[in-house]
Amino acid sequence: MTRHLWSSAATLAAFAFFAATQATSGLCADLVFSDAFEPINFRFTSLYLRDPHVFVSAISCVDVTDTVFFGFSVNGQLQTNIQTDGNGDGYYDLSYLQRLYPLDENDGAVGAANFVSANCSTTTGACAADGSLPLLSMYTSHVTGQCLGVIAGTTVHAYSPTVTAASAPCFATSPASVTLDIGGIPVTLQNARIGATYSDPTHLTNGLLSGFISEADANATILPATLPLVGGMPLSSVLPGGSGNCAAFSDKDTIGGVTGWQFYLNFAANRVHYSE
Repeated sequence: MTRHLWSSAATLAAFAFFAATQATSGLCADLVFSDAFEPINFRFTSLYLRDPHVFVSAISCVDVTDTVFFGFSVNGQLQTNIQTDGNGDGYYDLSYLQRLYPLDENDGAVGAANFVSANCSTTTGACAADGSLPLLSMYTSHVTGQCLGVIAGTTVHAYSPTVTAASAPCFATSPASVTLDIGGIPVTLQNARIGATYSDPTHLTNGLLSGFISEADANATILPATLPLVGGMPLSSVLPGGSGNCAAFSDKDTIGGVTGWQFYLNFAANRVHYSE
């Protein structure tokens, strides 16, 4: 989609100056971007893998994306990690934040964005830095159409539910690489983008996170030994079309001449307080 610049060159120059000042002074973003430039933080309250699905072989070929099998499903585990505190440390087991600054919902408005994991309290809902490095990008807002949707030809198999697009009023980020914990499965996505609908001042809906993993990278990604049935196997072995996968069809995509899988995950998010 077409990228828009700030209507004021002075504003863009000021943003660059503040970013440079931050880098050289060691000040945190919350101190540099005060008032209108203060980051607005949204925590993912749900996250669902929509495409591709995950299939395992156990007597028969089973889609464990949504269906619980041997006490496990990918999306079930994702929601458990995001919404509960399994180890009793007072924090949700998995918290992803999308931070936007300055938050500007006007058509064509551009701002900085970062995607980061955090420690978020199950009692207060407040989040704090967990030491991880943020994924830095830019975002653009639109008031008509879609900000982020499915790339043509990359949803080969018709799954239900289908992928939900981020529709206006909305934003989408510029591409970057991101590593996600998808139900205990580590997945590093290239050219990943995040978009969502501005539902109201405190909620994002129709959230979409999309990115690509090459077949070579999926072959080299080894599933944790703790996962039932597939622990120790390559990620590609649980994706349709991957070597040794039991599905009768392939979900593989070819983008820029590279074969792999385009991932689509839908999410919702609520505004939270975040401290560095």
